[in-house]
Amino acid sequence: MNPYRAWKLVAASILLMAMFSVAAAEEEPVEYELRFGKPSSHLLEIAVRANGLKGTVAEFAMAAWAPGSYGINDYAKNVQGFRVSGPGGKELVWRKTDKQTWRVETGGAATVTVQYKLYANTLANSWAQYNDQHAFLGGPAVWMYLVGGKERPVRLAIATPAGWRVATGMTRLAENTFAAADYDWLADSPLEISSYAEQTFVADGATYHMVIHDVIGKKDFS
Repeated sequence: MNPYRAWKLVAASILLMAMFSVAAAEEEPVEYELRFGKPSSHLLEIAVRANGLKGTVAEFAMAAWAPGSYGINDYAKNVQGFRVSGPGGKELVWRKTDKQTWRVETGGAATVTVQYKLYANTLANSWAQYNDQHAFLGGPAVWMYLVGGKERPVRLAIATPAGWRVATGMTRLAENTFAAADYDWLADSPLEISSYAEQTFVADGATYHMVIHDVIGKKDFS
């Protein structure tokens, strides 16, 4: 064989291998959906959809702590009504392996959807609160994550109550749809959802947004 032709074949093979490696490294996003129950219930309704799963088992977990709190928090205690389904809505078998981890028997399904409700009625230590005035979500207290998949990109869709808006540091894709580079970014992006007051200012070329939820209605920025 012509040495030059052989070299071209080797180079082409290396290029194809590199392309396949990059494609494999591009993880499918984990998709989150947030809805709201009756304000008097203080219940958030959350769905987490994970695609591109491999094997017969997947695990989902709540965080044990939040950056800046420097203590273990039992966030999982506020989870209610956990259920999980595969393609077509088929219910899947699951069990808790510890206080904050749920192991799902996927049966080889590549896509599973976890659904749960979360009781949210405290602002202490960046937890979460939902009532008829507003919703504040501290990420670690709210969002489950796919164990072994925290590096995957995240998409979040929020069904906001009428008259409420969403304030967050995540990238806004549409009015109530957001993106985060990975779970850590999602967890580090608190959300205020309400008819909040907002002021903006510019410093050193950057625009800052100041958001206030004022329970007494003064909306005083002074």
